[in-house]
Amino acid sequence: MAGRLSDVRRRLADVRTAAALLIHGTRWVAGALVLVAAVEGLAPAISAVGLRGLLNGLIAHDRASVGLATAAVVVGFLLLSFLMPVTTYLTTEADRRIELVVSDRLFAAINAVPTMDQLEQPAFLDRIRLAQQAGLQAPQQLAQSAVTAVRGGITLIGFAVALLALDVRIAVLAVLAVGPGTLISVRVSARRAAAEMALSPGRRRAFFYTMMQTDLRAAKEIRLFGLGDYLRQQMAAVLGGVVEAERRRDRGVLGWQLAVQIAGLIFFAGAIALASRDVWIGRLRTGDVALVLAALAGIQASVAAINAALGQLTSTMTVFASYREVVPDQAPVPVRPVPVRAGSSRRLPRLARAVSLRDVWFRYDETGPWVLRGLDLELPLGTATALVGVNGAGKSTLAKLLCGLYRPTRGDICWDGRPVGPDELVEYRQHFSAVFQDFMTYDLTARQNIELGDLSRQGDDAAVTRAAASAGMHEVLAGLPSGYETMLSRVFFSAEGERGASLSGGQWQRLAIARALLRSESDVLILDEPSSGLDAEAEQQLIATLRGLRRQQTSLMISHRLNSIVDVDTIVVLADGVVVEQGDHRQLLAAGGRYAELFELQASGYRGEVAR
Repeated sequence: MAGRLSDVRRRLADVRTAAALLIHGTRWVAGALVLVAAVEGLAPAISAVGLRGLLNGLIAHDRASVGLATAAVVVGFLLLSFLMPVTTYLTTEADRRIELVVSDRLFAAINAVPTMDQLEQPAFLDRIRLAQQAGLQAPQQLAQSAVTAVRGGITLIGFAVALLALDVRIAVLAVLAVGPGTLISVRVSARRAAAEMALSPGRRRAFFYTMMQTDLRAAKEIRLFGLGDYLRQQMAAVLGGVVEAERRRDRGVLGWQLAVQIAGLIFFAGAIALASRDVWIGRLRTGDVALVLAALAGIQASVAAINAALGQLTSTMTVFASYREVVPDQAPVPVRPVPVRAGSSRRLPRLARAVSLRDVWFRYDETGPWVLRGLDLELPLGTATALVGVNGAGKSTLAKLLCGLYRPTRGDICWDGRPVGPDELVEYRQHFSAVFQDFMTYDLTARQNIELGDLSRQGDDAAVTRAAASAGMHEVLAGLPSGYETMLSRVFFSAEGERGASLSGGQWQRLAIARALLRSESDVLILDEPSSGLDAEAEQQLIATLRGLRRQQTSLMISHRLNSIVDVDTIVVLADGVVVEQGDHRQLLAAGGRYAELFELQASGYRGEVAR
């Protein structure tokens, strides 16, 4: 009993949240919809009563009754004719407004997730997908259900009053015909929604296979390795399982629905038979039978519409819990950080001594292996540190932790000796700039791709050009069809309708470097394999640029190309999540340890190339 009450409270809270979104998003539109629906609901009853009077008047040759009844029929039809397009317009306008509000709130809530941990959890990704779906559908469905309920309720009341005036027994039979169906419809919809949530992971997996067919990165390997049929079979297997589960569910629902329909038809037939008998014995007139038939048809249509709306609303509200999990009712509006210039007041001041990791342990989930194991590392102000090690040593993970994209499982990230708290992560990240190994390519203009590194420099042509030049990209971008305003996309056209341009992998990497360099007033610069996609000449140019930057900023550089880090202040060798060596290039070579082995291995490879 307590569990059922708790479930009812959750459902009511969901409805309140959806109603708040509806009211906030649509404002006057929702009220106008309900008002129009109420007037629409009167129209069928007005027409039916008019039809009754018209038939009775014609049979009795009562000209006055015929004129009045005809006017009632015409008014009913006119109301329906004029109000239906108004309802369509208002409904569409409400949907548009709801989409704007819900999309903005959902985007803000996802952006407010402080670290990346949740974004890597399949369950959270499922909730995001369901939240996006339900966040849009629930307020819209609530509006449609309210309109349908008001319209259908007014129609039901009108016809019920008309039937009660004729014969109480006929009115009772009409109620019995539609009552059980409503209860069954709501129950079935709740079960359908629960099943839909259970099938969500399968749907998302099938969508993954579908999206790969149009992913340009995947297209090369799919065609080269002949993966098309294999992936299609995988998608068909996953989707087939989902479809079969839905089929079993719907077969069970079908039996209940048919039983309810048969019972309803029996009661409707009884009402019609009773009305016909009363006409036969003279208790009712022919026009009264027409009213009964119109009322029964109207009641059935109204209840069917209300049942469908309530069923859909029940289904949508069951999934709406996902929206409330992602966007809580009382969640504060996330602060949109704006980069702060030097000299401005900050709760977290500019770096004065060092940023460090103290006894940091980290793993991506509770059952996974440890990636970092009690790691200690310090990056003193104004120094250049390089991080080296084999694949899987934990280098990229360390960089993401240092940027505040993850929280350590154990241990602390410290800013000038003080641990950085969870509530400081947004401000903490403003002190960093970075180029990640898996850098992003945005379907935006070349200028916008760079400006994303520091939004406070939007419109600062000199700063954007300077960053591009430092990354060796100015001449490339200036030579594009529209220069820096060229859309870098194969998917979208520019605002002027021009086709976008494409860049090579190395050029995209240099553009990502330019984006990081635009944030020139950051305290710490992190470069994760910044030269991996560059040719030898571009790599040397970048190394020269980074040397100049390292003299101005605290920097951490991760690289497998050891020739690019020989002049840094400190080289840290990472293995199995711990620091195994630390020192400058000469010290580590002299020590003859792991770094010396890696350096000699690379150098021998180059010497071998020269000898051949």
